[in-house]
Amino acid sequence: MQPKCCSKVVLFAAIVASWTLGCRSEGGGDDDSDGDADSDADADADADSDGDTDADMDADMDTDSDMDSDGDSDLECEGEQTDETCQDGDDNNDNGFIDCDDFCCGHSPVTVCATRSTIPDVVRGNVAEMEVVELQGVIVTAIQHDTFYIQDPDDGSDESYPDYHAIYVYIPRNNPGGITVPEVGDVINVQGERAEYEGTVELSFIRQPEVLSQGEALPDPEVVTPDEVGDEDGSEGERSRALEAVLVTVSGEVTDVEPEPGDGEEGPTNEFILDDALRVNDHLYRIDPMPNVGDTVTITGILHLNWGHWKIEPRSAQDVQ
Repeated sequence: MQPKCCSKVVLFAAIVASWTLGCRSEGGGDDDSDGDADSDADADADADSDGDTDADMDADMDTDSDMDSDGDSDLECEGEQTDETCQDGDDNNDNGFIDCDDFCCGHSPVTVCATRSTIPDVVRGNVAEMEVVELQGVIVTAIQHDTFYIQDPDDGSDESYPDYHAIYVYIPRNNPGGITVPEVGDVINVQGERAEYEGTVELSFIRQPEVLSQGEALPDPEVVTPDEVGDEDGSEGERSRALEAVLVTVSGEVTDVEPEPGDGEEGPTNEFILDDALRVNDHLYRIDPMPNVGDTVTITGILHLNWGHWKIEPRSAQDVQ
């Protein structure tokens, strides 16, 4: 899996730098033509002349505590960053925005400003990018380190189920927010922001999940064929997008072992291909020993877009027959 933290920070910095609402105000103002907001002539954004950068946790390379990219300290969220202050009707940080209209109330740890939504609405793009949503009563189907996958239980209300009823939940490496990662079979409520990364729709910047129950039976895997969800034959399967992050079962003949890496990927891939159409990956579990070309196998797992290819991700030895 490609490391995502660095590119997410760059993307987040670019997005925040473009905002004109919330805590954002005009910055800059120096005349030394170096592009930052201090009065020295070096190219960094701190107020000295040594040209160094720093390693703080905001989205710009300066020593202030804001998350914009102009080098000054104009993003002040102090006083407007708790559930209490984001629903009291006051402009607690005096920036002209009140409660959930304030950028500061749209991010963790604030939970009162989320819009109740559904996985299909998030996956289909019916909510805006970076909108904070709450998904209720979803079940955890797979875990990989701190990231995990969730799917709606099948309550019989949607004839198209399970299409568009699952999503990937992203937590940055080393879990800087201290999120308690749920377990497979947990039914949870979870808040986070809709995001897309290299074609994958995900829930990001999540708040602490609320566990409603544990040890629940997972939805029955959707039975599909390799060509319905794979793209190794040169075209995307007709159900690939609809079943992204969904638990599926597929059977086929092994037609290639250790295929060429995808775009940007380094080998070995530890993958094999079914029916010249679908890759079986090791993102969640590595099959050892690998099957041979000509073997017929049945795999249960999560359908996932990874390094430019649709792949099925078995979760354990029990997912491989």
